[in-house]
Amino acid sequence: MVWHEGLFYKLAKLGISGKTLRLLINSYNNLSCMVKLQGMTSDHILVQRSVRQGGVLSTFYYLAFINDLLYDLKHSGYGARISSIKCGNPAFADDISLATIMPSSLQSLVNIVYQYSKQWKFEISIEKSCVINFTSKRNSFPVDIRYGDAKLKVQVETTHLGILQTANMKVKDRINDRCQKAKNSFFAIAGLGL
Repeated sequence: MVWHEGLFYKLAKLGISGKTLRLLINSYNNLSCMVKLQGMTSDHILVQRSVRQGGVLSTFYYLAFINDLLYDLKHSGYGARISSIKCGNPAFADDISLATIMPSSLQSLVNIVYQYSKQWKFEISIEKSCVINFTSKRNSFPVDIRYGDAKLKVQVETTHLGILQTANMKVKDRINDRCQKAKNSFFAIAGLGL
């Protein structure tokens, strides 16, 4: 969830100023919402964090807010590399993966995220976070990766961005899995007569 004051500070650092910045700030001042469930509506709830769901500028706001974290992760030296390409923190919208070849480096990356979250009042969903060990030496991999005081759970599989990630799945199996999903989608569309 995005801290509004931190977001607008970062927008100002990006060069957005004057009337434009005031307009953006005012669009979030005293922002409230209501919940409607089974015909009943709640009282107004003051929104002090997050960006508007589906808002035109929401993606830009989130990227502006999170960019420093992605930069710090990329340039920390702890993430995985393919030749000279740094690929230790692939991200899409609010989903970030941390990839490294050393357990101590993974803990260092998690620590960077933790420090960022404390400084910028950024909340991470620990329940959705996990560690997957993609090596044949599972017993040698320390499972005690911590986000602050919380221990991250270790799993053998998870779904990330709609793609099943399994510790023992081979590349060929991943390709076959994606091809089967594409076939299923094609036949579903074809069945509609499109």
